[in-house]
Amino acid sequence: MSDSFRTKTGHATVTREQIVIERTGPRGRAANMLQGNSKSRTLLIYGILFAMLVWSGWSSWNHGSTVAAVLFWAYGGWIAYALTKARNFTMSPIMERAATSRIEGIRGLKGATRDRIVVSLSEGGREVRRFILMPGALQNGAGELDRALALLSEQGWPVDPDSEG
Repeated sequence: MSDSFRTKTGHATVTREQIVIERTGPRGRAANMLQGNSKSRTLLIYGILFAMLVWSGWSSWNHGSTVAAVLFWAYGGWIAYALTKARNFTMSPIMERAATSRIEGIRGLKGATRDRIVVSLSEGGREVRRFILMPGALQNGAGELDRALALLSEQGWPVDPDSEG
């Protein structure tokens, strides 16, 4: 069995001490350009989107379109909620075994979300999580999740036995 598995934007290499996420191919290059290894660019994009939605809601309200205003504000509220939840996530491409407390595999909702691995770890003295998104359904994402969890277990990582993988 290889010591790596495919992800949405490239592949992850697993050793007994580290998981290293590498972004390769067109999707990986696009992710590097938009996000880098920090979530600040992503948060900035969502922050701008949030501001545009609030402004559009206000503009719709002033023009008498109550339904449109409520829809803009509801979507803006959902984005604000997502932004507050993002505080406990990391974009770090390297995860150390010593800092990792738990790994779980989660099956995505068919046609809505991807299969993913959630790594819970300590970073800078606080508990954070890192999502590792699997390839899509057309690229055998479910099979890759099973393969990844088996590899992580084989390497001695703390994989949650109740994972859906």
